[in-house]
Amino acid sequence: MPKFLANNSDNAAEFSSEHFLVQTIRKYGHFIRYLMIHHLVRIDTALLSKACPNLLSFEIFDFVPYTAIWKRVETVVSFVTNAEESPLLSPLFEGVFVPSSLEIWSGAQGCQDRLTVQRFWLLVQQHAFTLQKLRLDRSLNVLARIASVDFLREMVTSLERLTNFENQSDIVNVGNFLDRLSHLQNLVTLIFHLAGLESLQVIGLSWDSITVKEINTIMDGTRSNLRTLEYLFSGFQYMPTEKRILPWLSNLRKLVSLQIFAETASNLVKFCPLLEEYHEWNHGEMIHPESHNHHLNALAPLLRGCPHLRVINEIQQRMDVNELLNHPWVVTDLKVFRVQIIKVPRCATEQQEQTQILEKLDSLLPRLRVLDLNYEYRQVNLADDHYPRMETVGRKKYIM
Repeated sequence: MPKFLANNSDNAAEFSSEHFLVQTIRKYGHFIRYLMIHHLVRIDTALLSKACPNLLSFEIFDFVPYTAIWKRVETVVSFVTNAEESPLLSPLFEGVFVPSSLEIWSGAQGCQDRLTVQRFWLLVQQHAFTLQKLRLDRSLNVLARIASVDFLREMVTSLERLTNFENQSDIVNVGNFLDRLSHLQNLVTLIFHLAGLESLQVIGLSWDSITVKEINTIMDGTRSNLRTLEYLFSGFQYMPTEKRILPWLSNLRKLVSLQIFAETASNLVKFCPLLEEYHEWNHGEMIHPESHNHHLNALAPLLRGCPHLRVINEIQQRMDVNELLNHPWVVTDLKVFRVQIIKVPRCATEQQEQTQILEKLDSLLPRLRVLDLNYEYRQVNLADDHYPRMETVGRKKYIM
């Protein structure tokens, strides 16, 4: 028996078969566990038929573009034609709504929109004890804007089994009631609501399935005050997440991640001009056996384009000695520099080459206090908690 009902076709002819849809839902609705709605009328159908009593997941998407074809289904759903009337389907909605901001819609249409939004929330209420996933779309706010924050908070927190919540609504501030969502495991929300957030640590998420368009929606075009970002995304090797979120982090000062790509470094230069620190996730205490898989010279854009950089703590990252010696840097305030330098000659000129590297860095970086060049021949076994040997010369500390 079917457990999914999904329809996102933009073909207006779909609406001519509304009777078929009603009959289908009435026949199979009690089997449906996952309901995804892309059309306004689907909400009315699902509620009015009372045929989906066992929903686990309820997702709505941007259906505002489909309002132009509402007249095609007037015979299926009863419309309110008196612009002065604004009927409430339940006392629950008393004083909840304010009129839509879209003046091009008729009074009758606006009234119908409020009915549709009420039906959506009634569906949510009916499944308060079963829903595990809920997606709120911002188009709900366009149809009928909700003025009551208390209403939203009570509706969402009444979902006792909610584990997955995606909020694309700019009026639902999840931060105000996260403490009441004890079972929540996955949250997608607008950065708009976290404008004052200065530090964020995210572990174990995968954003590979989220498109750039969806990221734009989540971030809402809002410049964040975030200064510190620490994250470990799974699967990001194949689709870097950084390029999707960095444009909104113009105040970022510190970034901690599993590894860095040249594209990421270039985006940091472009979008995060105030960046001061870049750290690897494990705090750079040991060399990972797979560090050779890291992209060569990926850090170079930071050295050439981030003038405020003070810390590069990425001992897993490899840099060609020629890149180090032969290209100009804008960095002058670097205090910690930890990378793997490769292609250093191993013959008679080795000591001379090392001296040249140190002299170059000393002239470029007068404030340098911690230097770990690692070189390609030093091996540290990740399984043995061996820390690199340090030597202090004057006020400067060198890790050998």
